[in-house]
Amino acid sequence: MKKTIVINATALSEGGALTILKQFLNEIPKDDFEYLVFVPESLDFISPSENVRQIPVAVKSFLKRIIWDLYGVNNWLRKKKINYVSTISLQNTNFRVDKQVSNFVYYHQPTPLFHKNWNPFSARERRLWFYKNIYPYLVKAWIDSKTQFFVQLKFVKEAFIEAYGVDSEKIHVIEPLIETISGKTKSEIEINQSKFNVFFPAAAFVYKNHEVILDALLLLNEDSRKQIVLHLTGCTAIDFEREVIKKIEKLNVILWGKIKYDDIIELYKKVDVMVFPSYIETFGLPLTEAASFGVPIIAADLPYANEVLDGYKGVSFAIYNNPDIWKEKILVSMNEKGKRHDLFIRKQGDSWDKMFEIVKESVTSAI
Repeated sequence: MKKTIVINATALSEGGALTILKQFLNEIPKDDFEYLVFVPESLDFISPSENVRQIPVAVKSFLKRIIWDLYGVNNWLRKKKINYVSTISLQNTNFRVDKQVSNFVYYHQPTPLFHKNWNPFSARERRLWFYKNIYPYLVKAWIDSKTQFFVQLKFVKEAFIEAYGVDSEKIHVIEPLIETISGKTKSEIEINQSKFNVFFPAAAFVYKNHEVILDALLLLNEDSRKQIVLHLTGCTAIDFEREVIKKIEKLNVILWGKIKYDDIIELYKKVDVMVFPSYIETFGLPLTEAASFGVPIIAADLPYANEVLDGYKGVSFAIYNNPDIWKEKILVSMNEKGKRHDLFIRKQGDSWDKMFEIVKESVTSAI
């Protein structure tokens, strides 16, 4: 009978988290272990490895997720009499099981690591307040002497040590897989390339910092504003507060909403600059994607962007919360319309193969 490694990933249903889950499933090695993966009920991706069992679980609400992590996983394993030898949580917090086995947590929730206070009485900030003030207690729950962590970048490891007091040797830097992007697409998306096209691919979370770009554009004179079209993907008007919508209505903004990945790639190829003012990230995958097409980038001058784009000549950094600086950076880029830089493929750091090696070594050493 094969020994089983149990993976809990029921909360990874959209955005960057879903990308992580799909990469993980795709990279599971064909070896002598069985990989039992609890996945979101909505997942439409099947691992190509024959030694993988995907179990869909419906835990959409946060309360149901907590109940599943606390009781559900363990009860399921006990009922099915699963002979598990290690566990992995891909969703920041561990889960409870009966057996004392090596256990791992893939941590990609940056909010508790960023030094900023949030307002629990604001609808847009309430969840961030929760992640900053309550979530760390859930991260620390169910951690024992055999728990190890995976994080995406070196700066996250340093911040994680500061925030949670975990020993450095128990934290491993495992980057997402930086996949080669084909320039060929089936996209039919069109933009007015006589304009100066600015692109920001991000959901409407407050920390993505859309307002600093809107404020920067509003500082421009009328002639400059008329030349600029701001393209936003991953969000629609209903995702923003009324005050933000008022700013959007004063500018040339196209809200594309959630569009196909091929359309995102096509926009990288056609726009004049990508802006990325987000102040809370663990990796910022659009940065490497845009750089792989040589797109000029204006990014927040923060550790994640500096680390991810280290070596790329086409990036300019701006203080994340200063619209005056963003305005000046955008004007400089306007004067260089049409410019492209050498294509940048970031050197791949340790990724999924290293992660599975660490997990399997922990099992072997315990025998």
